[in-house]
Amino acid sequence: MALHYYEDFDVRFSYLIITGVDAGEVADAFERAEACLDAWSLDELVAEARSASDPEDRAKAVERAGFAAPLEFDERFFAVIDDALRHCDPRVREGGIWAVTMALYPQFQPQLETIAETDEVEVLREMAEALARGLDDDT
Repeated sequence: MALHYYEDFDVRFSYLIITGVDAGEVADAFERAEACLDAWSLDELVAEARSASDPEDRAKAVERAGFAAPLEFDERFFAVIDDALRHCDPRVREGGIWAVTMALYPQFQPQLETIAETDEVEVLREMAEALARGLDDDT
């Protein structure tokens, strides 16, 4: 089993990644870490991403949700990130794109392609195109 601790100062978020061969051991380690640390629950991360009204705060909240998105498809995380990808503010769309880099659900492919083809912000088009290509390569 391996534990990796990261601090991301951009989104003001520290996180712990626990990996291992035995799913039961990983789950036990996760539960122990969650009990000992002042950790956000998955529900709290989703709620923050849904409720933040300031575009910069929302972008960062969506990115944090992306860090925590389960590896298996999770509708709650998909919905918050997909909403960000469709947001009228480019800062929130950018946060959504960054979140997809961590929550690599193939269900994001159509929206990334739309951004790549139609977004008014060139850098977002480029980011979305590169990410869409990467998702397409993985499927």
